[in-house]
Amino acid sequence: MGQLVVFEDRPFGEQDADLRFFNLDRDLQGPFYVTPDHEAGPASTSDGSQVYFVSNRVFGRQAIWRIPPGGGTPTFITFVEDALHEPELIGKPAVSPDGHHLAYARASTTPGSLTKVMIYDVETQEERLLSDQGDSEP
Repeated sequence: MGQLVVFEDRPFGEQDADLRFFNLDRDLQGPFYVTPDHEAGPASTSDGSQVYFVSNRVFGRQAIWRIPPGGGTPTFITFVEDALHEPELIGKPAVSPDGHHLAYARASTTPGSLTKVMIYDVETQEERLLSDQGDSEP
């Protein structure tokens, strides 16, 4: 694949963004892939084989998705919701060096609630709480 750069393209003053993928080993006339929906927070595995991101592409609920850096159909990873099944906000995921875990912040849409830091096992699809001491948005 070569050297990959993925970034959020967010027009000034807009809340929604798209992801743009560039291969630095090829001509930089423009991105070779642009996500068609509103995504944010790209994070690549250390080997560059996958890019994780946050999107509200299903029912307007934030979720984490995965896509190969060359484009294609994104794979759903997980929604986040609180104990009452209310959607929560998700911060940009961070990928562990081995690519088996994601770390991300979760925050309720309820004012004054604590931000939680979560660890998600990509293989077992299990999420566990790492910390709930934060008080800022993800």
